[in-house]
Amino acid sequence: MKKKNIIEKLKEQLINFSQVDFIEKYADYIRLPLNTYPGNFTVAFEQYKIDAINVLNFSHSKYFYTLKDCLGSIFNGKLGSTLFGKSINSLIKDVDVENILRMIFMKSCASIFII
Repeated sequence: MKKKNIIEKLKEQLINFSQVDFIEKYADYIRLPLNTYPGNFTVAFEQYKIDAINVLNFSHSKYFYTLKDCLGSIFNGKLGSTLFGKSINSLIKDVDVENILRMIFMKSCASIFII
C-alpha cells in the first residue's frame, strides 16, 4: 500500500474513532473518573482528534510528538528522536508500514487521555 493511502486510511480511522469506543477500550487504564476530568472531556476529545488530523496532514500540532517523529522517519527518512522514531527505520524494512503507523497512532491517541 502506498504511503499516501496509509495516511488517508489513518485519517478515516481517526474520523470514525468515537469517544464511546475509546472509553470502552481503555476504561481499565483511566485512573480517574471522567466526571472529574478538568474541563469538558467531550470537547477535549474532539479537539485532540483535530490535532491528530493536523499531524496526519503534516501541519503544526503541539501534541502527538511521537506520531510526528515516526511520520518524519517514514516519509522523510529522518532518524527519529523518540524511542518509536528511532526504532522505526529498522522496523519499516521488516514490517508492514501500515501496521506500524496504525499501532503508533492508536497508542498516541490513547496516551492523551489516559491520566
